[in-house]
Amino acid sequence: MPRSEGHSKTAHNQDAKLRTLERRTQAAQMRLAGATYKEIADRLGYANPSGPCNAVKALIEEVEIENGKQLLSQEMMRLDRMQLGVWPQAIQGDCGAIATVLKIMERRAKLCGLDAPEKMHVATSVAEEMAAFIERRKQEGHSIE
Repeated sequence: MPRSEGHSKTAHNQDAKLRTLERRTQAAQMRLAGATYKEIADRLGYANPSGPCNAVKALIEEVEIENGKQLLSQEMMRLDRMQLGVWPQAIQGDCGAIATVLKIMERRAKLCGLDAPEKMHVATSVAEEMAAFIERRKQEGHSIE
């Protein structure tokens, strides 16, 4: 395939993505203005009302994801700056600074989902379970033979 043909496909894909984004944005603006999904579909050329409904949902999801990523990035930068401020004291053995660095590291791990969930083990014996079951059945008025 000639290089210009590959470049042309990339440009075409980018144009298509831009048109899709513009159409989604128009659908969202119309919906915010009070238009029904049927009205939006008719005006923007969607086949049925589910088209603009899905477009608006997709746009909202993209914005939420981007906002979430941006917020996480900002929080990580704040934690980095805080850690940088106390790091020299921590590596010199200052117990307060070490505790602060550990709290910062814990917060970072929590934000990034680095900590594995804690496993809980509940042990009961089969005999205990059977005894409890029999007792419940007796209290309910059932005869146990």
